Amino acid sequence: MAALPPDVLFPLPYRTGGAKKTEFPHLTKYVTTTHGKKHNIAGTAEKMGDLRKHIVNTCVNNGSSPAPNEAFVDGTLKQYIKLIAMAQGHMPIHSGNIPKLVFAWKTAWDENVEVKSDNANLEMISLVYNMGATYAHIGRNEIITNGNSGNSEGVKNAFKYFQLAAGVYEYGITLVQRLPQEDITSDLSADAMQLCQKVCLTQAHHCSYLKAVVDMKGKTSIISKIAVEAANQYAQTAEAVRALSSVAKTTTGTKLIGSCETYVHFFTARAHFLHGNDKLSTEDIGDAMGRFNFALEAISSAERVATGSSGDKNLINAVGHLRYHVSDLHGKAVHENETVHFERATKEFPPLDALGKCMGKATPCPSLTTFKADPSQPQEADPFHGIVPSHV
Repeated sequence: MAALPPDVLFPLPYRTGGAKKTEFPHLTKYVTTTHGKKHNIAGTAEKMGDLRKHIVNTCVNNGSSPAPNEAFVDGTLKQYIKLIAMAQGHMPIHSGNIPKLVFAWKTAWDENVEVKSDNANLEMISLVYNMGATYAHIGRNEIITNGNSGNSEGVKNAFKYFQLAAGVYEYGITLVQRLPQEDITSDLSADAMQLCQKVCLTQAHHCSYLKAVVDMKGKTSIISKIAVEAANQYAQTAEAVRALSSVAKTTTGTKLIGSCETYVHFFTARAHFLHGNDKLSTEDIGDAMGRFNFALEAISSAERVATGSSGDKNLINAVGHLRYHVSDLHGKAVHENETVHFERATKEFPPLDALGKCMGKATPCPSLTTFKADPSQPQEADPFHGIVPSHV
């Protein structure tokens, strides 16, 4: 079979840092004023500021920052989440209790909307959202880097990361209830988290198709079913975006719908292409030409969507690449037919069978807000040890 065309998966948008900086010396001042100088958290507060700055500089939507990796998740995001959760256990970081300590973020789907709050739960859930987006970005980068190498290891890694991302968003759904109503936005709601989970599971299924093409050569029937299921999953995802008007009305949401609808036609074309290639190899030329014709019709639909609501040049190129491969084999089939077989192209086929299930499954995310303390080293386990949580 012809080489796989490059696939471009939609990047989930990050929550980006707001205009107002979060200044953790205010936390140190609160502890000193309220609990006395015996509790010195200046070093911890400085570390929290450094971690947050690194997160804000990395989680950007213009692609100018270094590509995120798993070390960023483990060494920065999770560490900062842990410190925020521990601080919440000892101090009332909400309702103006700590003067001048404010957390500011721009919403993921619309960076023109900025939310500022003195509630640390906004910070916590924003971080969890970005953790899911980071795993999704890592998976996407695996596809860009290794998805067309002919080696399925990169695709397997991408599959893993999209499932991790889906698990983080599933966990996020349980956290959004902590937010006060005024802090719930288009990206931080149970429905929005569920949408992000759906996107990631659909992209995980996308990876399962890419892996099957490499590892299951010759098994056209099963690969085709995975492709048709991918088309179905993308159709469901597009509908899920439309159902969430707060996302659908944004520019980024419109692009996501366009990307999903492009892949609906793209994977339909791939399924027909697979069957057409099979028929060509067995010299069933009439069916081969018919399948290629159906594939080219689906590609035309993909091109219309990709150049319209999607506007993604890389995706447009991917569709063009697929057209090149289908047209090449279609031309060979027509030439062989005109010189040897003289058959008519088949105009009707039974509906393409789908797999009937999404191959992506959310990997459960362990709690990020509960910790096991080491009694022998309480200060190391909890840098806020000894500060009595008077707000409880």
